[in-house]
Amino acid sequence: MERTTGRILFTNPAGFTGEYLYNNGWNGTVTCYNTITGAEIWTHRQDPGTAILHHRFASDGKIYIVDDKGMVNVLKAGPEYILLAENPLGEESMVAPAITENIIFSGQLII
Repeated sequence: MERTTGRILFTNPAGFTGEYLYNNGWNGTVTCYNTITGAEIWTHRQDPGTAILHHRFASDGKIYIVDDKGMVNVLKAGPEYILLAENPLGEESMVAPAITENIIFSGQLII
């Protein structure tokens, strides 16, 4: 939070579901904020050694967070941290997934 104005500043886009805004830290934290007041509602720390770079998106009342180890964590959007599912991609992930027509694409581009 910016101390002089009280505004929340993010270094990357955040998942947004109306009343709640979700952001993650490179250190494996996920934080939920109230969009009206800017108040932090909850923060959850993923497994130690896990990084979350920029891999999160919101859809259908759920927040999808992809970590660098290739695990897709599905959270229920809302004022409580509720983990609905953990879905392994089967490989490390350093790229954001692409989403279209209810399909999530993920993969690595090696040049």
